[in-house]
Amino acid sequence: MDYIYENKLDFSYLKQVILGSDILHVHDFKRLYKRFAKTTRITNSYGVTEATIDSSFYEAKNLESLADCSHVPIGKPMRNTQFYILNSFQELVPQGVEGELYIGGLGVANSYVNKEELTRSKFVSNPFNKKDKLYRTGDLARWLPDGNVDFIGRKDSQVKIRGYRIELGEIEKVLFEYNDIVSCCVLPKEDTKGNINLIGYLVLKTSFKKEAVKSFLSTRLPDYMIPTFWIELEKIPLTTNGKVDKKILLQLDEVMFSSEELYVPPKTEIEKQLMIIFQELLGTEKIGTNTNFFELGGHSLLVVQLIAQLHKINLSISVKDIFEDPTITGISERVVSSKPLHEVPVNGIQKETNYITPSMVPLLSFDQKDLNNVVDKIKGGVTNIQDMYPLSPLQEGIYFHHLMSDADEGDPYILPHLLTFNNSNK
Repeated sequence: MDYIYENKLDFSYLKQVILGSDILHVHDFKRLYKRFAKTTRITNSYGVTEATIDSSFYEAKNLESLADCSHVPIGKPMRNTQFYILNSFQELVPQGVEGELYIGGLGVANSYVNKEELTRSKFVSNPFNKKDKLYRTGDLARWLPDGNVDFIGRKDSQVKIRGYRIELGEIEKVLFEYNDIVSCCVLPKEDTKGNINLIGYLVLKTSFKKEAVKSFLSTRLPDYMIPTFWIELEKIPLTTNGKVDKKILLQLDEVMFSSEELYVPPKTEIEKQLMIIFQELLGTEKIGTNTNFFELGGHSLLVVQLIAQLHKINLSISVKDIFEDPTITGISERVVSSKPLHEVPVNGIQKETNYITPSMVPLLSFDQKDLNNVVDKIKGGVTNIQDMYPLSPLQEGIYFHHLMSDADEGDPYILPHLLTFNNSNK
């Protein structure tokens, strides 16, 4: 394809090129458009075998129409074909809202041969015309203002990172805007702790400059959409059908991760303890003292856990210090022996105590008269008092509202609800 783009061959005889069978990145389409649009009609088609191969087509009139798309639109449905974009309740979604694409019409098959369960899940009743069936594609799409359909990606290719659901195609779209990138792919990979990390696979014109790529992405994407690991390749592996071979990419050995340069073993006792903590939190064994906590999947939530683990071994560090140098070496140089912020004094009231004095309750600023008033109001007196300490701010607030309440309005913290249940077993 690159050979064709460079105008080394004469393709002026080509009158039409029909693309299909895979996701078409805007980046690739622009290269085709610039090379062939003057003499050739370029069509992007979409369809599935279950709906007689092609169901829609799209022809770009200009490149400006693709500005807000991560992939080239799949156009409008063909004659005798209907497209429905529905939510999880099989309801129509508004224009511009993402949903799952369903196909209806004469081209939709009846079922899979000898696969009843799969047939039930894929060929569903048309909620708008019970006589017809729809094929559930599993593809995510949205309606564009011009009536075309924007293909977003596979429903099962969406991943959830730190509570955010993201589409990998959006990341790839931004990566293609980086000048040195020829081809790319972003895939999720789960570590041993169950955390999902993004891996970026790149084919570049020049040598890989990780910080430059990450800096470029950080101006366009939130941090949770920036890949944790990076692997530089000579070319992206493809299946026999010409699609990206994701299985091969995910099987590439971890030693190819550019986040780890030269392994340096821990030397001090603190570094050894930190290495164990890193391994537990990040779910990987390949960690040296130069390992960057964030480049191996660390994030703000894990920083909190890191600090908590350090407290267990009587060490403390600020969040700011971790971000300044998130390596084992850097953290070990900044940690200090931790002491409890508040030491609870020993309880002065014992079982054999017959008389409570102010020195026995150091958390209170009561004099002897105040203590005597409290003891006099407690049933059983001193023998029924184990300790005395001030209320927390939240408790003070609750007690204040209780004192301010009256019989008519009631206590605002007491909320009565009356529920009735049918005692029938049905």
